[in-house]
Amino acid sequence: MGSQRDIREISFDVMSFSRDELVDVCVEMFVQVDLDQLLELPALRNFVVNVKNRMRDNPYHNWYHVVDVAQTVFVLGLQSEWMQHLFPTERLALLIASLCHDIDHPVVPPSKFIYSDGSRNFCARIGTLSLRTSQHLADERELGR
Repeated sequence: MGSQRDIREISFDVMSFSRDELVDVCVEMFVQVDLDQLLELPALRNFVVNVKNRMRDNPYHNWYHVVDVAQTVFVLGLQSEWMQHLFPTERLALLIASLCHDIDHPVVPPSKFIYSDGSRNFCARIGTLSLRTSQHLADERELGR
């Protein structure tokens, strides 16, 4: 079994790091798949810090969860060797998507939003299929500025 602090191992334990240390862990994942050739490290670090700052402190969908998901995607990509077959922009998209997948996730279940008036579908009224998807797109656009 690998080390709980080795980001290239599935046994990696995000809970053994502070929130700030996990920023460095995320940046290192991008570096290890050669994305430092595509992005400047200060910009990458700033992006990761912004993602961390947008995460709510709720019981599950929090900063630790998204880093855990991103690191799992990273490890599976390395261990299966499919990561090496992706173009740099595809590796970038994969890591960004895994890191951003739960930005600003509310503690309340989506059903509280979808049927908020008790009879009509809230998402249908605002012209979208998914409230969470719309929120994610808006958040990711803002992070990209």
